[in-house]
Amino acid sequence: MKPKTLVLMVVAVGFGLVAAWLTSRIGAGSATPEQVQVMVARKDLPQGYPIKNPVEDFEPKAFIKGNEPPKHVNDLEKLKGKVLSRSVAQGSHVTEDHLTGTSGPELKPGMRAYAMRVDQEKVVGGFVLPNSKVDVILTERDSEGKPHARTLLQSELVLAPITS
Repeated sequence: MKPKTLVLMVVAVGFGLVAAWLTSRIGAGSATPEQVQVMVARKDLPQGYPIKNPVEDFEPKAFIKGNEPPKHVNDLEKLKGKVLSRSVAQGSHVTEDHLTGTSGPELKPGMRAYAMRVDQEKVVGGFVLPNSKVDVILTERDSEGKPHARTLLQSELVLAPITS
């Protein structure tokens, strides 16, 4: 081998070693990003599901701090004894908005609850969900067969749809 080629090879290997050393130093200086634990569902959980043993229903999943879901729940104790106001799919995170009190939606003093059986067409094709506000309008025909409508309830809170 020619001496000129040998010198170029040694210089190339030297630069390669220096580059590898610098890369390892830069990599060693960067810390792993801080992580936040967020509770996700182990299985599909329906709306109205009472959370009796959160360890069976939820597991922690690590998110990089700053990229975690808003209003996330990160403690199993916060879930114990609560009821889901919305369904949670397997692998999805649970938020504070998914939870109600210990016995489901709570009625405050002076409030009343009404139950009405409806079918899919009457609940606006699935657009009426728990925590929606609705007006209840009665449509009926008079003795001459003319339709009349009157508002029975205004801006009423929907606790849960009751479908037949």
